[in-house]
Amino acid sequence: MSPWVGTTAYLGRTIAGRTQMMGVLYVRDTRNLARRIRLNHLMGNIDGSAFRRHIARAMGFKVLKRRRHDGTVRRRLAEPDGEGRISHYVASGLWRVHPCDTYEQASELQWFAIDRLRPSLNRKTGEWPRGIENSLHDMLSSLQSSRALTGETLDQLPSSPGVYVFYHHFPGKENSLRLGKERPRTTSAVV
Repeated sequence: MSPWVGTTAYLGRTIAGRTQMMGVLYVRDTRNLARRIRLNHLMGNIDGSAFRRHIARAMGFKVLKRRRHDGTVRRRLAEPDGEGRISHYVASGLWRVHPCDTYEQASELQWFAIDRLRPSLNRKTGEWPRGIENSLHDMLSSLQSSRALTGETLDQLPSSPGVYVFYHHFPGKENSLRLGKERPRTTSAVV
């Protein structure tokens, strides 16, 4: 029997007879699942990963910003061990992925998944083309029933466009209180 138990917004892992429930923290699309998750999120830094910036803020780290000569902003943590702590946290989470045929398809699935799963760390919502909800629902079902990957099994990721979901306990002091907590959302769609 598999140690993974999944529902819409939570994923449980049974260790030593005890089930640990993890909530959906982040959903995102990408042009390359393997590169984005392994290089930018698992081993990267907050300057190259919005996901890691969201984790840093939720963990209470202070994010320092400095404008570069070219006008872009460099971000780093004030705490010297902050990136290591974020990497450890991310490595202990679980991932589910759904490869897509095109990046456009991944983008549509991303907005649909964010709307349905309500991840704790995503701030923006978007729209998907109306009339394809059945197809998006099927893809979301496939995403949710895909094998949960750990830090040790992320080498099995495809290098295709797709959508990923990150499951973990909410970082920070009141982690169990913030999972599933409703909060205002912003939308990138024009109404």
